[in-house]
Amino acid sequence: MRTVSALLALGLCLSAFAGQPEKVVYLPDSLGGLVGPSCLSFGGSNGLLYVAGDGPSVIAVSESTREKVARIDVGSRVNGICCVAAVNKIYVALAADTVVVIDGASNTVSARLPAGNEPVAVFYDSFVGRVYCGNSRSDNVTVIDAVRDSVLATISLTDGPVAFCCDSTGAKVYCALPDRGRVAVLDAYADTLLRTLSVGSEPTALLFSPQQNRVYCASRGSRRVSVISVPTDSVVATVTTASHPRALAYDPGRDRLYVACENHEVTVIDCSADTACAHVAVDYKPWDVLYNGTSDRVYCANYRSELVAIDAAADTLVRALTVASQPCALAANADGNEVYCASAAGNVLTIVDASQDTVAATVVTGCDLDFAVFSERSGKLYVGCRFGAGGHLALVDGTSNELQRFIDVAGYSINMCYDSALDKIYIGGGGDSVLTAIDCTRDTIAATLAVPGMYSGSICINPDDHKVYSTTGQGGTLTIVDAVADTLITTIQYPSPYEPWEMCYNSANNLLYVHMEWPVPCGVYAIDGRGDSTVAVIQTQAYAGGPMVINPVENMLYDGDGMNGDVSWIDCKRNQYLGAMYAAGQPIAMCCDTLDDRIFVATLQGPYVWVFGGPLPPAVDSILIEHSMGDIFYNPLSNRVYCAARNIYAIDAATESVVDSFQARTFSGEPAFALNRRTNHVYALDVSGSRLLVIADTLFTGLQDARRASGGRARLSQTIIGNVLFLPEVPGCMPEAAGLLDISGRKVMDLCSGDNDVRHLVPGVCFIREAQAQAQAVRKVVITR
Repeated sequence: MRTVSALLALGLCLSAFAGQPEKVVYLPDSLGGLVGPSCLSFGGSNGLLYVAGDGPSVIAVSESTREKVARIDVGSRVNGICCVAAVNKIYVALAADTVVVIDGASNTVSARLPAGNEPVAVFYDSFVGRVYCGNSRSDNVTVIDAVRDSVLATISLTDGPVAFCCDSTGAKVYCALPDRGRVAVLDAYADTLLRTLSVGSEPTALLFSPQQNRVYCASRGSRRVSVISVPTDSVVATVTTASHPRALAYDPGRDRLYVACENHEVTVIDCSADTACAHVAVDYKPWDVLYNGTSDRVYCANYRSELVAIDAAADTLVRALTVASQPCALAANADGNEVYCASAAGNVLTIVDASQDTVAATVVTGCDLDFAVFSERSGKLYVGCRFGAGGHLALVDGTSNELQRFIDVAGYSINMCYDSALDKIYIGGGGDSVLTAIDCTRDTIAATLAVPGMYSGSICINPDDHKVYSTTGQGGTLTIVDAVADTLITTIQYPSPYEPWEMCYNSANNLLYVHMEWPVPCGVYAIDGRGDSTVAVIQTQAYAGGPMVINPVENMLYDGDGMNGDVSWIDCKRNQYLGAMYAAGQPIAMCCDTLDDRIFVATLQGPYVWVFGGPLPPAVDSILIEHSMGDIFYNPLSNRVYCAARNIYAIDAATESVVDSFQARTFSGEPAFALNRRTNHVYALDVSGSRLLVIADTLFTGLQDARRASGGRARLSQTIIGNVLFLPEVPGCMPEAAGLLDISGRKVMDLCSGDNDVRHLVPGVCFIREAQAQAQAVRKVVITR
């Protein structure tokens, strides 16, 4: 095994290596870019609410207009946020061991301060003017001077704090330490640890009651709230809750504590007696709770996609408002007339009019990006994305690379395929859902079809017979759709335990290859693309469903095992299993370098891209990238391979070396790339940043140099410059049977001896397949302009 170049500086830090895309398109708009919003803080002095979460951006929302006004790129996932009105600053704890300071006047980053490992919470003590950052993995607290934005001290603890509060004088700061079930007490003036207190398993939230001069600690694992006396720093009482307490809110007028308990209720505690005085049912998994004195309401967000309003005087439920999926964080503005709710899975901020307990507005912070496909005929990029409650297709103009509009898609899932001849996109399928056909010429929904089964598998296009295939995994079905008429042809029901999952179509023999997950012996079914019947069952080494790819040069199918790491080879001429290679780290995606006759395999758990090349058994190389890859893609116009992981890497396919990288992140197992052949732009999805990277690639014409660099493995090729392909008459060949195939192996035109006009074809790698007397000959060509 040969390990090629790696990005090792500063633990794969790309600051000196990462390239810049030609353009970045944010979704759903120019002020988007934030997925998984889970942190809220109201600025107060500037009238802005700051929203952060899984993406590398912080979004500022205006209190007065209820619209986004700024996107501040901070560079990494945000774990905690705190607005300090006194100095008009916002402190942001990044997963990348940093505290970012945002100037509230200009909404720009004014400082980056080093913190410990994985900071998860920030807290401001107004009495001493200091910000405290809890570092979960380095078991310490970073203390920051909020005036000078300098690190004053690092306080070592026995565990990493996840929550803070301080007493009425600010002299003592309390930190919840979940792993050891303790609360640490810090001297805010001396920046030292005073003592730790045992409070029960998994303390997750702290709150100070000025009337009783006590700190309340919610211990999730012990199902109780511990009461700590500030003068003595000792636990003086415990209150048992109905289930796991997660968040706390306080009503100072009644001296009551509200505890969000994960199993369906808010427990109300009378702080004067430290006893539970009421229980309010709020449905499934309450996540956060807030008391709003202006409306005298308690608001509780639960995972039933509800924001529940509770009358604080009567401890009764007033109304349950439907919000986007997984509401997880609450905040209120300074006047208390509006309540804000962040929904992590819905990528939405819901603004509630607290005077009427109604939804006043919703603000979309970002999109979950699922796939991208470029329509060569229409010259548009289509990006599958979800925000709020539904699925959408974003349309990007392929010339200007500007976002045009969205198409709403019902029954949306992350599966898609594209028929270039019909210029149609098909989305969804499986799970008793809807298969949606999009007409790219008109940008309208052409049809919706119900697809039987359960647990969506994948969908695949047969461009020769214009059929769409949809598998449904545990439903055991393969549904076949006529893509011209958008009508159901048939549904094949496989008996248990057969589970059709991944699919791959081979145009060379007009066969659909379907991987059956889990049956023993496992196998791949070959389905006749014209007659829809099973013509072969091929036993392989791949049990779990994984990536599949056709090598049109060898007419070979590579079938990956997504669990055990085997990649099987199937001879598609004979539908015969030939063997398998081991790709450690769980193959998650594959692509074929048709110029150099190689297969590139991305892995989910391992740090290597595996390269299989040459005649069987293949030569095996590896390229060190990083863990958690998501997709891999070959651009024949530049002879580059793009691999998506925590960043996006560009690999020279000829030398198998990393030549560039781009800071982005794609979730594992989801398609991430598309190619604009008209302009040779590669589109890469940055899922964490809810954005599209437009990468200008380099047109590749040095075929002979590539063949030498690849050790002579590339087959004889010729470069076609201009609009005419000349095919000489060769003795023993049948010119009338010759065809030109694209990189997927699909015939794009018939060839004859002499001149062939190819000006209508998109530039790139193609193959000439000629029928000879005894066999077939395949030659590569590159069409350029």
